[in-house]
Amino acid sequence: TYTVTLYLSACLKKRVTSTSSLLPVKVDLSAAVVTAGYRVSCSLNMVEEFKKRGVPVVTPAGGLGCHLDADRFCEHLGRREFRAAALAAAIYIVSGVRCMERGLSSEKHEDSICPFELVRLAVPRRVYTISHINYVIDRVTWLYEHRGMIGAMHWEDESIETHLFTDYIRPVGDWREKLAAEYKKANLE
Repeated sequence: TYTVTLYLSACLKKRVTSTSSLLPVKVDLSAAVVTAGYRVSCSLNMVEEFKKRGVPVVTPAGGLGCHLDADRFCEHLGRREFRAAALAAAIYIVSGVRCMERGLSSEKHEDSICPFELVRLAVPRRVYTISHINYVIDRVTWLYEHRGMIGAMHWEDESIETHLFTDYIRPVGDWREKLAAEYKKANLE
């Protein structure tokens, strides 16, 4: 058991001027250590499962989640077709899982060359069970098997200074609708 002694102000509205107004409080940190360990084990499990299933994933696993390699996942898309943004959108379509892209759309403008395109699947603490993790693994694996359906994205109304806050990345064509229809036919629910 990990225990730390914290000191809290006896009166939160008063400014603490001496240690006499502080009360010692013991807090058991063993639950926090177990939670942190669980999150890391979930991330490791996700990365190992993706590797077994052939899904391109960055190794070694991180402690807060895993990163999919969008360059290899969506290699049918061109370098300037926002592979990571398209993959993140496709993951949301087939699973409802929100993830974060890191790549070309994070750069200043479309003429940038980004050395990597990644999608981060974060595992927040005390939120997900192993069933949630397995759900994500199954949906991303299905998507990888149907990755050819993921289409390109493009900037709309890009402004260099404020692009992360005001610009939009839009899909090219109707690939989202086709992907959703194919997923619905699979009846994975």
